[in-house]
Amino acid sequence: MAANDYRHQQITEIQNQLELERAKREKLSANYHKSLKAVDATKSVLVVTITGLSTASVCLSTVVASPAVTAVEAVSLGTALLFVVCGIVRSNLAPRAVKHEKLKILAEKKLSKISELVSKALDDHLITDEEYSLVLSELSKLKDKKEQIRSKAKKSVKNETSLINKFKNKQNVKKLR
Repeated sequence: MAANDYRHQQITEIQNQLELERAKREKLSANYHKSLKAVDATKSVLVVTITGLSTASVCLSTVVASPAVTAVEAVSLGTALLFVVCGIVRSNLAPRAVKHEKLKILAEKKLSKISELVSKALDDHLITDEEYSLVLSELSKLKDKKEQIRSKAKKSVKNETSLINKFKNKQNVKKLR
């Protein structure tokens, strides 16, 4: 009976780990989604600002207010640069938000599967070696799948970063010419 108690204790610890993982990923996912909403709202404000500044610039240029037009265009250019920065930030946040959402779902599925296995095992009040190995197998599958999700997210962020670096390199080459 001691082996049964040990297995039950280990399974309970695994379930607790999965519940903590799910809660952690749920919180991270929510935070990333809030950040994405903030970036999207900022981008929307910047678009409206750029449009307004461009309209003001056109109106001022018809009145021949050249210094004012220059100032408005400078502010418009700065706003456009902020818009680009928001796009870069969003492209870095989005894969992370997706990763944490997928990890949360994965933890929920594995927790459900392990709970199902445990309830079947406890029907006869005995957790056999085979039933215990099934639980450990599910935990192993979780770790493997988790690593796959992480590597895909890293690759996605790396691709975004490499595109940004390529753009920067092209800009630096143009400056050197």
